[in-house]
Amino acid sequence: MTEWFEQWFGEEYLRLYPHRDDRDAGEAVALIDRVVPLARRPVLDLACGPGRHAAQLAARGARTVGLDLSLPLLARARRPARGSVALVRGDLRHLPCAAAAVGVGVHPLT
Repeated sequence: MTEWFEQWFGEEYLRLYPHRDDRDAGEAVALIDRVVPLARRPVLDLACGPGRHAAQLAARGARTVGLDLSLPLLARARRPARGSVALVRGDLRHLPCAAAAVGVGVHPLT
């Protein structure tokens, strides 16, 4: 049986939410960067979708890995402008790597 999210997050998602763009992601990441400086910090962007936030995180100097289950969204995330982000296809319920491999838990946010 296919899970609902395996069908929902594809090209239709991108057409339904066109207002969720790079500018919107940039504003969210700027807010995070003001509270937790991102430069040189490892960041795992779970359910990264088309990579909007992952690209903004990397632009601020974070060592960013984006993980998503959707092949159509990962294909969008692979656009040339997003080349500084490592992308992985996987299910966030079962991470395909140890948390320490991407620095999770190694550098606390405080």
